[in-house]
Amino acid sequence: MEPVLRDRLFNDVFVNQNIVTTRRKTTHVHYHNFYEIYYQLEGYTKHFLGDKIFVSKKDMLVFIPPYAHHSTDSESCSKCSRILIQFKTNYLPEEVKPLVGLLSDAKFIYIPPNSAQKIEEIAFRLKKEYEKNEEYSDYIIKFCLAEFIAVLCRLKCDFPPSQADSAEVIYNISSYIRKHYDSDLSLEFLSKKFFINKDYLSKKFRNVSGIGINQFITYVRIKNAEELLRNTTLSINEIAHSVGYKDSNYFSKVFKEINNISPHAFAKLRSSKEETV
Repeated sequence: MEPVLRDRLFNDVFVNQNIVTTRRKTTHVHYHNFYEIYYQLEGYTKHFLGDKIFVSKKDMLVFIPPYAHHSTDSESCSKCSRILIQFKTNYLPEEVKPLVGLLSDAKFIYIPPNSAQKIEEIAFRLKKEYEKNEEYSDYIIKFCLAEFIAVLCRLKCDFPPSQADSAEVIYNISSYIRKHYDSDLSLEFLSKKFFINKDYLSKKFRNVSGIGINQFITYVRIKNAEELLRNTTLSINEIAHSVGYKDSNYFSKVFKEINNISPHAFAKLRSSKEETV
């Protein structure tokens, strides 16, 4: 299944608390053109983000940049609660915009116990004001969001992906894929390397990650290709081979299916942005 572009942010900001009980809540792989903060209040949620698979628990926060491919799955969690904050960059005061980049680099933020109450208080204040929608609410929401982002920057630190013991082999395989994306990653090769049946591996990987193993490999390779297109002057052919594709035409086709833009156009777009800075 190709990732879906979700552009449902009709205004420049959206705040919502969602509590899920007695049912499994999942989202398919998608991306959008705005920022998203996923603040876990209770229970746990499994995330696929970019090229990582991890589990967020209470007082963990996920910061999702625009156009990052991601999905979520509450699995068998009996009660899952989170606050979702979505916003566009132009909504923030100018002096706060650089801070967003710091959080984008972190992506996963652990809230230490001595700061959890402060973060939760700001998040609920933001939610309450958004729901009020009264006169001057927009100003209060804007500055409250700025405060929330600034406090998060103080706490910014990556947390190690949490994982269930029964799924350890899948996390080991996903880690191997992230490190060896330029190598042979066929199902047959991986099943032999990790001493696991091919059919079981395919089924287990989807159950744990929420996406198929081949789809995950593709996202990892394309993500690394994007970095090379941004930061090097390598040719499309060289980049294709660097991320594990023998056929540059097939690489270009896959890249366009995921990003809705060709590698050449992607590189050109990045170059034109740099010239205007």
